[in-house]
Amino acid sequence: MVTPKLPAAPVAFVERQLESLSPRDRKLLVGLVLFVGVVLVGGLWFTLYGMIDDKASRVRNARSKLEEIRVLQAEYLEAAGRIEEQEARLSQYAGQRVSAYIEQVAAKRGVLEQLRSVNEAGSEEVGNIKQSTYRIELKRIDYEAAFGFIYELETSGFPTHIDMAQFRTVRSREGKDLDVTLELTVYSLAES
Repeated sequence: MVTPKLPAAPVAFVERQLESLSPRDRKLLVGLVLFVGVVLVGGLWFTLYGMIDDKASRVRNARSKLEEIRVLQAEYLEAAGRIEEQEARLSQYAGQRVSAYIEQVAAKRGVLEQLRSVNEAGSEEVGNIKQSTYRIELKRIDYEAAFGFIYELETSGFPTHIDMAQFRTVRSREGKDLDVTLELTVYSLAES
């Protein structure tokens, strides 16, 4: 059986085909090959550049999210530290009765006789903090003593906050005095 002869190598086949082309056709072929090569290289570059840009964008987004997480973590740790400090401060006053504290401040300021009532108006728990509202009434107290009492309540360190102060002027033999009604919020640790 006789087999047809194939070119010795593909390169020899291409060389024979190129030799059979005219010089003009060879230039066109070289131009076409260069054009296709440039288009392929350009397409490959464009695709790779897009992929690299996408990866870089993801890295930038991840870095910005990491920075946000670090900032939030620092804020969280700071807030947690403040909460621990405040809970430690509240635990110092855990066993002290509010009415006894208010009577102590009134005695210190010399207005114990004018202190008429200390009543709890309600309480609510927010997380592990209990907020109790108290209503305090002082009758026929002079201006200076009233403001000294209020100042002492606010600055003594006891976990209180005056929410409302109502003053009513009353006439007495000595001149004008005040009837004072205070609404006071007292903070304490909730019983768990």
